[in-house]
Amino acid sequence: MNGARAKVLSAVMIAISMLAMVLQPVNGVQPDCQKCVAFRLDDIQDFYYSSQQRAFIEMFMQNNASLSIGIIGGGFGNDTEMVNFISQYKNDSKIEIANHGWLHEDFALLDDSASQQELLERTNKKIHDLLGQDVVITTFIAPLNSLNAQTYEAVAGSGLHIISADSGSDSIFANNQTRSSGLYHLPMTVEASILISNDSSWQAVSAIEMLSKIDDSINTKGNAVVMLHPWDSIGDMQSVITHIQDKTDYRIVTLREMAFGENEMPEGLNAAILSLALGSAVMAVWLFRGKRFSFASSYPDKTQY
Repeated sequence: MNGARAKVLSAVMIAISMLAMVLQPVNGVQPDCQKCVAFRLDDIQDFYYSSQQRAFIEMFMQNNASLSIGIIGGGFGNDTEMVNFISQYKNDSKIEIANHGWLHEDFALLDDSASQQELLERTNKKIHDLLGQDVVITTFIAPLNSLNAQTYEAVAGSGLHIISADSGSDSIFANNQTRSSGLYHLPMTVEASILISNDSSWQAVSAIEMLSKIDDSINTKGNAVVMLHPWDSIGDMQSVITHIQDKTDYRIVTLREMAFGENEMPEGLNAAILSLALGSAVMAVWLFRGKRFSFASSYPDKTQY
């Protein structure tokens, strides 16, 4: 291989490797976040179990434990007391503010990504308008843990990077690698209460059972994501947090930290990498413009191009 050809190949390989960092589908967590447990508190909204919502968040803060909270955009903003309460934690690294849909829609019933993206962007805007533009929103907690193939495209299009539904969505993620490229899928693996479908009531899961399921999830998946609702037992959750914190090898993190690590994702990282990759490709073309090389000299059936 002559020197010019080697230079071209080197530039092309650099561009490809940079593009791969952007486009490669991601399904998992950073190696340093194994045995991590993330708690997500769904259904944050106005005048709805208000004292319970606040009590849950305060309990996590008092225990120095991280929590991701899912805000329903269309149902948030009129309860000034709740907005002010959430606002005081907006820059606390232990609290992650997540998108939980506009009106708690079933995204699996929405056939096109454009309508889903519009709902996600409306909620992002509502959160920013109420809590400030400095709030970083990276996670979509799917209402009802329900989504479809178009959801991944909508999430990426709205500037989010993490989806949390349930483990039943694993196959949807796996079968839609193009749409899901660059997104982290962190499904719920443990529930604090279970919906009884025949009467639409919720059955509490005991602290002992939750701890057992958390251990099972960590043993099989390397991490655990626990779904909470405002009506769940704060006493049981206190017991769960205490037992987890007593385990020296377990860590309680937000969904964002589970995906990106302690330093989280630098803003604009993917855009910067993509720009570098495209820049490398353009430079290769500019440096070797007008030159013709055959990269198939060892293949006699190929013609020069």
